[in-house]
Amino acid sequence: MIENSEKKPEWVESPIFEQGIIHSEAEEWEQAIPLFSQLAAEYPHDQELQKILADLRLKASLSRGEAARGRLGRLRPGRRALRVFGALALLVLLLGVSYIVYVRWIVPTRALQAEISHLRGLHAQARAHLAAGEYDEAADLYREILSMAPDDAVATDGLTRVDELRQLATAYDRALTLTQEEKWDEALEAWQAILAADPNFRDVKHWMEFVEAQGVSGSLFVEGRQRYESGDWQGAIDSLEELRAQDPDYRREEVESLLVSSLVNQAEQVLSSGANPAEAYEQVMELFDEAIEIRPQDESLLAQRAVAEAYSRGFGLFDEGRWEGAIAELQFVWERQADYAGGQALQLLYEAYVNWGDERAQAGDLQGALACYQTASELPAADTSQASTRYTALLPSLTPSPTPRRPAATPTPTKPPAPPTATSTRSPYSYYYVAGSAQQLSRPGCPAPSIEGRVLDAAGIGVQGVWVRLQWWNNSSDRLTGSLGEFGFAPLDVEHFDDAISFTVTLIRSPSNPTPLSPTATFNFPGCYAADHDGFTNILFKAVQ
Repeated sequence: MIENSEKKPEWVESPIFEQGIIHSEAEEWEQAIPLFSQLAAEYPHDQELQKILADLRLKASLSRGEAARGRLGRLRPGRRALRVFGALALLVLLLGVSYIVYVRWIVPTRALQAEISHLRGLHAQARAHLAAGEYDEAADLYREILSMAPDDAVATDGLTRVDELRQLATAYDRALTLTQEEKWDEALEAWQAILAADPNFRDVKHWMEFVEAQGVSGSLFVEGRQRYESGDWQGAIDSLEELRAQDPDYRREEVESLLVSSLVNQAEQVLSSGANPAEAYEQVMELFDEAIEIRPQDESLLAQRAVAEAYSRGFGLFDEGRWEGAIAELQFVWERQADYAGGQALQLLYEAYVNWGDERAQAGDLQGALACYQTASELPAADTSQASTRYTALLPSLTPSPTPRRPAATPTPTKPPAPPTATSTRSPYSYYYVAGSAQQLSRPGCPAPSIEGRVLDAAGIGVQGVWVRLQWWNNSSDRLTGSLGEFGFAPLDVEHFDDAISFTVTLIRSPSNPTPLSPTATFNFPGCYAADHDGFTNILFKAVQ
């Protein structure tokens, strides 16, 4: 602040005066004179300005006179002395006026300039704190400015702005919390209020766009989840696919999980809806393929697709009356999911066994028919009475009748009987493995390691309808022998072709009653490329006489 008992003239605060003083201190008289002349014109009755202007003009005149010294040196000595004396007098006068100006105006002006510079620095600091969201620091600086310059309108506005920004910051935190809690409607209202108050506040526009998008995405997600929970699989698929198309990253894990489950459930619903699964095959496979595309590493989806495919094929073979093929496919389904298609797979499997038994009985294969009826009666179907009745009716025709004994002959003297010779104990099995019968398969390129063979009766004729069980690691697979007693397995996925695996083969009564009908034969597979090995063939099992 300027320490001066007299009241400062109004023109001291003018920027023109500040510029004029700067030129005066630099002894730039020619530049200072126009500025003070302008002030004198604005304040024509101010005597102090007139004195300053006169002083500047005198100094400018002396400065110009210095350039003319050479000419003064040519004047006569008397006139030269007069001029020197006059110059000295003027110099004394100017020094007096300059002192008055310095003491009364220049010193206070310099103090004012220092104060203005300090205030400008405080303003800059306050703006920096405001921009950084440091509202308390900014408010303290604005108060300091107002203590020095109570009429500073910028500082007053700054304090008002601090209060506004504090309120906006509180509203911002609340809107962000609502967004994180996914309360989209409330969050949208909160962001809209901030945007209306200050469109440029922080990143409010980004969050507005985000919440607006989430509002639509959230609605689709809720709709899809509700449809899923109500069992409306197709409706859930429609909502979730629309959501993924609009916003692929929205709750990605949850959306994909719901969508995959909906696709699988829809496929199974189509299969069990009463429509012909064979006719719905393409639709069902498309649903599974879409699910697999979303989760390509999910092996359970591949397994479910294989079951659905087997069920569709089995149903088609059943409709065509191809009982053996239908049984193979439906058995595969039932072993992996007993209640598949609402239990229809099991019922079809039961009926296929009964129908195949009828077909074999009509062809004269009573042993094969009996095996079919027995297997059907042992299945956990709702009603197996038909199979049981036919099994019971057919069984006597396969049971040998007792041979009539001849009348006892009159005993005749004979030699004492020879001591009894040892007899071998009868095998507990109906079939035995013909040791050494298996041969190594060696096909170019190792297309698919196989286990192949035949089941023969005592006369060496193929026996149809015998269950063969193949086991490896913790896996098993069951197959019925064909019309020539043949069986075959290709059990390995391509990634296991080179693995060394121990296979076992056993004849069993049925998959539901796996009582062994033969000893277990073991075959050690060294791997596809270990020894140019592609499996085993000509594995023979023969009926015990």
